[in-house]
Amino acid sequence: MEPTVQVLGPAVAGTWYPADGDALDRQVAGYLRAAKLPEDDRAPIALIEPHAGFVYSGQVAAHGFRLLEGRAFERVIVLGPSHYASFRGAAVPRAERYRTPLGDVPLDVDGCAALAERPGFQRTNHPFGPEHSLEAELPFLQRVLAPGWRLLPVLIGGGLAPESAAEVAAALRPLLEAGSLAVVSSDFTHYGPRFNYVPFRDDVPDNIRRLDMGAIRHIEAGDVQGFEEYVARTDATICGRGAIDVLMRALPGGARGSLIAYDTSGNQTGDWDHSVSYASLSFHPADERPRVEIPPALAEEQGDDLGPDQRATLLRLARAAIGDRLRDENSAQRLLEEIAPTGRLAEAGASFVTLRIPEAPGGRLGLRGCIGSLAARAPLYRDVMDNAVKSAFQDPRFAPLSLHELDLLRIGISVLTPLRPVAGPEAIVIGRDGVQLDKDGRRSVFLPQVAVEQRWDVPTLLEQLAKKAGLPAAGWRGGKLATFRSESFGED
Repeated sequence: MEPTVQVLGPAVAGTWYPADGDALDRQVAGYLRAAKLPEDDRAPIALIEPHAGFVYSGQVAAHGFRLLEGRAFERVIVLGPSHYASFRGAAVPRAERYRTPLGDVPLDVDGCAALAERPGFQRTNHPFGPEHSLEAELPFLQRVLAPGWRLLPVLIGGGLAPESAAEVAAALRPLLEAGSLAVVSSDFTHYGPRFNYVPFRDDVPDNIRRLDMGAIRHIEAGDVQGFEEYVARTDATICGRGAIDVLMRALPGGARGSLIAYDTSGNQTGDWDHSVSYASLSFHPADERPRVEIPPALAEEQGDDLGPDQRATLLRLARAAIGDRLRDENSAQRLLEEIAPTGRLAEAGASFVTLRIPEAPGGRLGLRGCIGSLAARAPLYRDVMDNAVKSAFQDPRFAPLSLHELDLLRIGISVLTPLRPVAGPEAIVIGRDGVQLDKDGRRSVFLPQVAVEQRWDVPTLLEQLAKKAGLPAAGWRGGKLATFRSESFGED
C-alpha cells in the first residue's frame, strides 16, 4: 500500500503564480478588489473556476471567488482534471496537507478514506505530484474563506465515461447536501495548432466565444446529456469536462448555474493563433426566498415622462450606437440627423442601459451588461447612447459584445429622476425606489427593479447595498441614503 505523505505541493509556485507568499497575497487581493459582485451575491454551493497562470485567468477567477469572502465551510471539495497521469474514474490522495506559499491547507483525511471505498475512486498520490488544476484554486480559497475549512481534493481521469461520472457524483452528492462547497477547476476552449484544435480559421474571436457559450448554456441549465452531446459533437477542448459532468450530476435537484465572468487569452494578448478561454460560474440551489408583494398601484406612481415615440427613439439610438462599434458604421449619426432630438430627449438626463441575451434558444434572457449614470450631465439621448456602448463593451463582468450577439441582444433603458436624500429605511418603498448608499467613500446603487426581481424586502436591500459597496451587511447604518425613481422600458 502506498504510504501517506505529510504534504502535497506546491508544484507550480514561481511559474503559474508567485512563489513569494507576500507577493502572491498582494496579487490575489488585487484581483479580488477589481472583481465586482453580481446582483445575486448569495453564497454559492459550487463554483467553476479557471486554472491557468494567474496573469491570464486570475481576474476571471476572482469574480467567482469574491462570492466566498468571509464565508465559512467545514469542507471544500476541489475537483479538477488530471493533466499528467492517466487513470480511470477519480483519485483522492494519501496525504495530510496541501501547501502553497500562503501556508498549508489541512486535508479531509477521513473524507478521502471514505471516498476511496466508493465505486469509481482510487487512493493514490501519483497523479497529484505535478498537477496544477487543484493547486491553482487554493490561494484564492485561502484568501477569501474564514479559517477552519478542510480540503477534499479529487482528480478526474481522462475520458470519464457517463457510468463512471454517475458513480463519482453519487459519492459526492451527500457531501454537497451536507453543506460542503464544491469548486470545479476547468479552462474552456483551447484553440490553435498547439492544442491540435483548429475547427475554424475565420472570425476566430467570435467563433471561440460562440463555442464556449454553447457549452456554458448547457452547464447553467444543469443539462448533463446536452453538455455531453455538445462536447462530443464539437470536440470542444474543455479540459475539465469530466469534472463539470460530475458536478452537474452531484448538485441538488433544481440547482442552476450562472456565468459571472468570461475572457480569453487571445483577447488579452491579441494572439488568436492560440487562445485559451476562462469562465467563472456560480451555482445556487432552487430559489426558496419569500416573494415580496409589490402593490400594483406603485406602477401608476412612476409617471411616464416619455411618450411611446420617444422611448422607441432612445432604443433605436442605443442599438445604433452599439452596432456602429461592431460594424464600423455611422448609422447612429445618420439617425440623429434624421430625428434631430428635441424636448425631453435633448434635456439633461441620467439613464441606465441593461443588455440581455437568451441563455438558450427560446430561453429566458440573461444579463449581458448594465452600466449607467446617476447624475444628469448630458442630453438624455447622448447619455443613453454612451451607456449603451459602455454596457456592451466596458462592463467588467463580461467580455466585450461580439457581432454574432447583436441580433440576439435585447436592450432595456431606465431613465432616472434626480437623487433625493432620505432620512432612513422607512422612506424606501420596494418596487418604486431605486436606492444609493454612500458611506466612507464607498458607493453602491440598485435600480428599482432589482429588489423586485430578487424578492428583497427593505432590510435585505440595504444589506445587499452594503455588501456591494464592500461593507459588512450592517455597514449601511450611518451611511447616506438617497432614492430615485425610474421609467423603464425596453425591446420586447
